[in-house]
Amino acid sequence: CYLFSDFDRKSLGSIIKNLDLKVTEYKKGEAAVLLGEKYTDIFIVLNGEFRMSQYNEAGKELVMQKAKASYILGLDTAANVKKTSAYNVLCTKDGSLISFGADKIFAQGYLDDNARLHLYERCIQFLANENIRKFHKAEILSIRNPRKKIIKYLSLQSARYGSKEF
Repeated sequence: CYLFSDFDRKSLGSIIKNLDLKVTEYKKGEAAVLLGEKYTDIFIVLNGEFRMSQYNEAGKELVMQKAKASYILGLDTAANVKKTSAYNVLCTKDGSLISFGADKIFAQGYLDDNARLHLYERCIQFLANENIRKFHKAEILSIRNPRKKIIKYLSLQSARYGSKEF
């Protein structure tokens, strides 16, 4: 998982112990997070698949993101002042989520200051990366011509991988 990817084993063991992780299993079709509800936990996909979505006025589901193993969910909600989810998270393939209270990262007293600061930085980086990804998605979707849409997508991938082959 991006949050923990650059910690050594010893540090990671201590951090995980202090985060008081919980694992919850979900069956296909079950909701893990509901639009408009308050959440203070951060979730990490352990296995299975989940999708983040909303419903429009006609009742059609609009899928915003698919999440697989190691993806972080709910960080945006837990870090928000209102703590209210802007989307549903539904299980699309039987799976499990690891959860822990965001206060374990955002408040002092749970982790040593170096680990807490590092995790806090990783949270900001993750949110910034997601913001940029969503910006690019909106940019691509705003292009009407299918050929230009594909060219834009491929040029973004080329820049991402630093190569014309990817």
